[in-house]
Amino acid sequence: MYGLGLNNGIHWILPGGFGMGFIGFGIGSAGALTLTYALDCYPKMQSEGLVFMLFLRNMIGMGFTFAIQPWLDRDGLVTTTWLMFMLSMIFNFSCLIFIKWGKYYRVKTKDMYLKFSDPNYSFANK
Repeated sequence: MYGLGLNNGIHWILPGGFGMGFIGFGIGSAGALTLTYALDCYPKMQSEGLVFMLFLRNMIGMGFTFAIQPWLDRDGLVTTTWLMFMLSMIFNFSCLIFIKWGKYYRVKTKDMYLKFSDPNYSFANK
């Protein structure tokens, strides 16, 4: 909606107000849901999980900072907007994987979680 409205000459309030509102909600809710799920499922590794997710989020943000302008120059506003929409849908609806198979993944990673969350565990002493 954000780039498409600007490309088609629609009044700025539609892409600026609604488009940015949807983007803000999507980004805010995705981060909160991801952190909540990880912290609930793996409580002994909360700090490590938080640091990893924040690092990953910031690396993605840095990548977009340097990649968006060349992408816009090459493909144009409409194509870039549609591709960003598809990427955000894929990322936001990936939560359905954890709704369906989350318990299976937690059972499969239980031993690894217990090993890594042990305070006496060290990578040097394998």
